[in-house]
Amino acid sequence: MEVGLYSDGSNAKFTIDTVQRCYTLEDLWNDRAVRTTWKKLPKGTSLVIYKHARCVAPKVQMEQKTSGSFSFEKEDKLDRSVSSFMVQKSSEYPTEGLVEIESDDPGSIFETTSRNETTSFSDSQL
Repeated sequence: MEVGLYSDGSNAKFTIDTVQRCYTLEDLWNDRAVRTTWKKLPKGTSLVIYKHARCVAPKVQMEQKTSGSFSFEKEDKLDRSVSSFMVQKSSEYPTEGLVEIESDDPGSIFETTSRNETTSFSDSQL
């Protein structure tokens, strides 16, 4: 399973392996995201994004899709205030534990572009 977070010209990909586990973002990505993408989620699950660490509400629950995207900025929900996420199947609680997570490519947050330029992301960056 892969979750991507995007913030004004920088991006990070998080590869996760457990449903119902809360993943709290390390300081480098805490409270930065304006958009998220996800792919390779198991059928019957949904990505849930939380404002606070340790999967504490308020939260935004995505549709049950194996892949998709969501703009926190556009929807005016949790814009630049994401601290944790979980792939949820049956319970709203992280029954498989709590962990801190860092991006697969921690250097990617230092790749910046001008606000007026268009940034495109290939599948290899997500």
